[in-house]
Amino acid sequence: TTQDGKNIRVLGNAISVEDVEYLEEIGAQGVGLVRAEAMYERDSEPSENELCERFLKAANNAKGAINLRVVDVEEDKKPRSLPKTDIYGFRYYIEDAYGRGVARRFLRAVYRAYVDSDKRNIEFMFPMLSTVRDIRDAETLIESIKSDLAQEGVNRAAMDEIRVGTMIETP
Repeated sequence: TTQDGKNIRVLGNAISVEDVEYLEEIGAQGVGLVRAEAMYERDSEPSENELCERFLKAANNAKGAINLRVVDVEEDKKPRSLPKTDIYGFRYYIEDAYGRGVARRFLRAVYRAYVDSDKRNIEFMFPMLSTVRDIRDAETLIESIKSDLAQEGVNRAAMDEIRVGTMIETP
């Protein structure tokens, strides 16, 4: 709160989901961005279940919302557990066969964690969208994942509540 009585919401950025509790210990009122890349800096890619468990724990421990950024694969920051590719940014999730699987596992985990969380305080965002086509492809990907999960019994109405964002960037 400022001296003149205005409340300013302070969010922190986290390198990993485990940092969520630390941010709140130092006074952050939520998490503006959780960078997912740290979860992929190991010999093997995390499974959908592992991602879901970690997202759920972070959400249930957070006081405010947490915003998960879909793992950002760029030429200068390719996570160790993911194979080499010549396709980067959002197009990696659409044009690269392995990248499609990475995005699907990540987003399935996000939606499952959101539906199962006590607070339903998970949001997510895509990095590196730069065209209308990217936005439409993101919408198609999201709809496909929600449809699959709904067929598996995950609450569709709850999945429709989750806030989705993007980082609009031009290379």
